[in-house]
Amino acid sequence: MQRLAPLARASLRRGAQRRSMSGGASIEEHAATAQKWKDISKFAAPVLLVLTAYNAKVHADHVAHEAHEHHDEEAPKYAYIAKRTKAFPFQCDCSYFDVKCWEACQKK
Repeated sequence: MQRLAPLARASLRRGAQRRSMSGGASIEEHAATAQKWKDISKFAAPVLLVLTAYNAKVHADHVAHEAHEHHDEEAPKYAYIAKRTKAFPFQCDCSYFDVKCWEACQKK
């Protein structure tokens, strides 16, 4: 701690320079930049609102269409889908996320 004291005193003797955290621009430049971003925001906000509304409508239409479709047909039984080289460590021979198989196994 005592080694830092002479360094601190030396820096104070030289006069601490004021650090400009904003890059040294003038007040007018700051005001111009702030106004530029306000103008950009005034243009961008309505455009983004329209795009968001369009995206929400498309998503809602897709969800409504999915609700009306019937997925009753069975998926094809490919040989590589349920390949079992050894039994699972739990009582049913179902994959972990196969809910229908688990329900059928629990009823047995």
